[in-house]
Amino acid sequence: GLKDKNIRLMAGRPLIYWCIKAAQDSGIFESIWVNSDASKILSVARQYGAEYQLRPAELATDTSLVADAIADGLRRLSYRKTDYAFLIQPTSPLLRPSSIQFAADYIIDKDADMVVGVHPVKDPSIVVKPLPLDLSLRDWYPKEFRDKNRQELPTAYRINGYIFAAKWEVFAE
Repeated sequence: GLKDKNIRLMAGRPLIYWCIKAAQDSGIFESIWVNSDASKILSVARQYGAEYQLRPAELATDTSLVADAIADGLRRLSYRKTDYAFLIQPTSPLLRPSSIQFAADYIIDKDADMVVGVHPVKDPSIVVKPLPLDLSLRDWYPKEFRDKNRQELPTAYRINGYIFAAKWEVFAE
């Protein structure tokens, strides 16, 4: 919702710079591509060594899904197909090259279809789901969390959006 956020400055550099640099510093990529509908974002990406791809307008609306943009982008890059593709979003400027390397090693070692970045949440007792129409909370809170202090609960994780790595075909589909 913030216009041109990917090229706004953070620590003196455009936001997009940080993820391009992390990808470059990881040393694992044959090429780094930025996909956007904004020519000024693509220009900045090119300035920092990324290749670029203009996203079709219908995949760049407020209701567009990133998954659709990825699939479209990979279809258009099919001539450059590799075993794996990564999604690193400019809104993750603190992503470390070592995290990218870890995701690459993990997906290859485990022959996983996809690896997704997660981080622990401070309070695993938080339940996020819609309320029923009758507004009853009956059976809403997980039974295994009832009658326990927060400190007794297992560590919980949430997807953080820092990195998504997948087999090319998984992303393309």
